[in-house]
Amino acid sequence: PSIISALASLLKDAAMMLTKAEKSLPKLTLISSTQYSVQFTVGDIDVDLIPCYDWRNDYSSENLYQTIKEERPMDYIWYLSAACEKESDFIRKQPIKIKDMIRMVKHWRNGILWKDQFHRPSSLLLSLLVIGAHEDMVKKGASNLLITSEVMLQRLTDIIQRKHELRLEWSTNYSETARAMFPMKMCPVVRNPSNPSDNVAETGLQNWAQFPGEFTRWAHFIGVVKNRGTMAAKQAKLNVIVQRLSSDF
Repeated sequence: PSIISALASLLKDAAMMLTKAEKSLPKLTLISSTQYSVQFTVGDIDVDLIPCYDWRNDYSSENLYQTIKEERPMDYIWYLSAACEKESDFIRKQPIKIKDMIRMVKHWRNGILWKDQFHRPSSLLLSLLVIGAHEDMVKKGASNLLITSEVMLQRLTDIIQRKHELRLEWSTNYSETARAMFPMKMCPVVRNPSNPSDNVAETGLQNWAQFPGEFTRWAHFIGVVKNRGTMAAKQAKLNVIVQRLSSDF
């Protein structure tokens, strides 16, 4: 669409202006676009810019879901950012150790040379995968106090590898009735906790071919998957990574 092309062009012009600016400003890099969004990085912050109708003045969840339902499934994506404030709240309310893990996984993602933007997992997808991995362990009886960074990464690696069985769903901001309006039968499914029509496993990663392999290699490298070294040594290595990332924010 023309609005996506126009936004991408404006951002590229802005990036050139920032490069020439005398004042030290955060770099604007990695500008790319999909059919529905413009993606870029400002300093270390990833931004997905998705044009959407402004629902802030007349927002009603049930109204929004009914409006989406009346659209063609291929056009649901235009409504992704309509409930972004609830989406942000959902992640912001997570425990500190989960947010630390999200930060670490996003840092890893930013260091990978992806084939193109369609192979690069979005920040939202990575965040929901981390949250889902933690919740899955708690539901299966694991004590929240005993779930270490290593254990979380092991579970996260497992669910990413088994994407054909991956199904994460929440009903935090909508009813079961609203969720039933948008059936998702084929895995992987990671349903957006603020928008029942959005399968983030599709909108947040259009091609899964590269992601599982890259993540598994990283898990092997830091010693989480293979039995290399003692449990204490592996946990210490993860703690160093978390502390280094925390100091950057």
